[in-house]
Amino acid sequence: MKKYIVILLLLTCLGLNLLPLAAFAQNEIQDGLIIINAPLGMPSGDLRVVISKIINQLMGFIGIAFVLIIIAGGFLYMFSMGDEVAAQRAKDTITQGIIGLVIIFCSYSIANFVINSIKDASMQ
Repeated sequence: MKKYIVILLLLTCLGLNLLPLAAFAQNEIQDGLIIINAPLGMPSGDLRVVISKIINQLMGFIGIAFVLIIIAGGFLYMFSMGDEVAAQRAKDTITQGIIGLVIIFCSYSIANFVINSIKDASMQ
C-alpha cells in the first residue's frame, strides 16, 4: 500500500510539473529583435529611462548600506558594556551613518529632479 501511495505521489508531482508546458505552447513566435532582447535582458526603452532606473537602484542599495551601518553602530553601542572608548566609537558610527543617509536622501532627490527635468525637456 505504501508503494502505491509513493508512486501516485510521484505521478501527481510529475503531472503538475508538466502542466505549464501546455500553456507555454500557446505563445506565438515573434520576429525581430524582441526574440534577441528577451534572453539577453537588454532594455528596449529610452536610454534616459534606463539610466534613471540604474541611478534609482544604486541609490536604494546605498541607502540600505547606510541603514545597515546605523544598525551595526547600535549593536556596537549595546555591546560596549560601559567601555567609554567603545561607546564613543559606536556613537560616531551611528552619527556617520545618519549623515550618510541624509546625503543619500538629498542626492536621490537631486537626481530625480534632474532626470525628470531632462525627461520633460525632451518631451517638449
